[in-house]
Amino acid sequence: MNTAIADGYDIGWKMGWVLASWAAPELLDSYELERRPVARHVSAFTDLAFWAEAGRDPIASLVRGVLMPLAAPLAPFVTRPRWVAGEVIRLLGQLQVAYRDSPLSV
Repeated sequence: MNTAIADGYDIGWKMGWVLASWAAPELLDSYELERRPVARHVSAFTDLAFWAEAGRDPIASLVRGVLMPLAAPLAPFVTRPRWVAGEVIRLLGQLQVAYRDSPLSV
């Protein structure tokens, strides 16, 4: 959901500026350069989570059946520092997305 909202916002303001003649049509070219890496990241994270939860290979079974039950009790201790919890929230909420390499930022 966060990805779709950010995609809509990013293309929306760019289209608005181009349609209002406040920016050249080339502004729209920055959309894919900025949002494609985000889509790849989200897809890779989703694939990993699905593999860990539903994979049928021996490694996925080991992760799901042995490693996760052993690691789960440690989660409250690992995330106790506020900065760790904050980083997890920023990662899952996609609040760390930045466009440092975008032509608009350079």
